[in-house]
Amino acid sequence: MKTKFQLNKVCRLVFDLNHLHSISSDEGWTNFQTMIKVLDERSYSIVLISEMIRIQDWQTYQNVSVLNGKTPDLLQQNTNLDDPLVFWISDDPDIQTLLAQRNQGFAGSIAETLQKKGMQYQNLQDLLEVFHPSRNTAQEIAGTVEKLKLESPKMPLTLGIGGPEGCGHAFFVGELLEVMEAKNILVSGLDLTEQLGIEFSKQHDLLKYWRSEWVCNWVLEHVLSPFSRGEQQLIEQAPEPLSGFEVTPFPFYLVPEMVLVVWGSTLFLKQFSELIDIRILLELSPSAATARAFNIDEREDFDPSFIESYQSSEGAAYQEYLDDCKVHQSLDYLIDFDNFHAFRMKEKRSS
Repeated sequence: MKTKFQLNKVCRLVFDLNHLHSISSDEGWTNFQTMIKVLDERSYSIVLISEMIRIQDWQTYQNVSVLNGKTPDLLQQNTNLDDPLVFWISDDPDIQTLLAQRNQGFAGSIAETLQKKGMQYQNLQDLLEVFHPSRNTAQEIAGTVEKLKLESPKMPLTLGIGGPEGCGHAFFVGELLEVMEAKNILVSGLDLTEQLGIEFSKQHDLLKYWRSEWVCNWVLEHVLSPFSRGEQQLIEQAPEPLSGFEVTPFPFYLVPEMVLVVWGSTLFLKQFSELIDIRILLELSPSAATARAFNIDEREDFDPSFIESYQSSEGAAYQEYLDDCKVHQSLDYLIDFDNFHAFRMKEKRSS
């Protein structure tokens, strides 16, 4: 199933239940409900259009809204359904014609779908593979890496992944590595989450945010700098100062044909400016950052005083780092990381 639409930019899905063939049976309807639950968990805004739908059946869903009526009328009356960020699912050829005339993204199971420049699927559940924000995001980044390595196979390439402490760097790295390895990209990793952080912000001068001078020198002078110069490296055993920390598997091996992925909270220090080629920042809302910092279930409502406490302490220190190092001005990718299972691209900002 191929599509020309920019899937990472789609944030609202409109299901034309008045004209969806696959939901006519009991089994089809049950499968549809299961599918909507998954898309709801992936933080899509979902609109269900039907003349007979019961609104109360969908009130437990967080991101689902219902519009009662005929599809053409609702399409004409609701401007929020006519937007580049909206994607339609309909099996009605007339509705598809209207959507095509508006350059609106749409999908359907009927043969006319392809003729009208839409996305045709065999099974409605196939859309779960298409509208998968985390995978699409990882695919986009991995695609950039793949292109760069194809153009210059022996060019060393370093990806840096930053984000607040406890945000879930390892989860993002795992998703990204899985996609890159599927593309046969040779990858090695360096976990600096315990070697860099705002907890070390009282260190002086160039050691600010570093756990120790030794760690700073080892990372910069013995790993990243030689790799950036295209030198082959082999470190057979973990150095004594790194014992007890899971920085990387040893023996640690690097050659220029590989991609080095490095992650940590305060990663984008000036010392890294010439050593990181692609910069990715995982960004959290204040409530999500607070929940992860205090190990609170972020799906539940919690005392706002926790947010105030975080924002005035760890949050303030992290923001100081972002400002001092002008992190947002040098990013290649900004990721909305509030939802582990639905992280997606955000528009970068200059400050």
